[in-house]
Amino acid sequence: MTLVLQEMIYNQCPTCGARVTTITQKSKHCNGHWNESIGFECGCKIDFFPNFMREEVMRVCPRDPNEINKKQKRVIAQKKLEKYVNKLDVDDEFKKNIINSHISE
Repeated sequence: MTLVLQEMIYNQCPTCGARVTTITQKSKHCNGHWNESIGFECGCKIDFFPNFMREEVMRVCPRDPNEINKKQKRVIAQKKLEKYVNKLDVDDEFKKNIINSHISE
């Protein structure tokens, strides 16, 4: 038996065309619509929320140009941060703690 979603119709990732890997439908809202979720091979995930009657991208496709640009800028910023911290007149353990405590992905 194939699960047919009420609100979302995706055969592939809208950004990169990756195939659908997961489809879920749970928690029927009092308005009669279901909470729906679609996951894609690339890692992208889109959910439908019946209380707001809207879709939301929960995990952005890693091939999205904006996501790629954001990650590239973060790598550059991280290198600049490390270069700056390594010039500080403090012990190496403190430098390492500063650098590692400010890494977020």
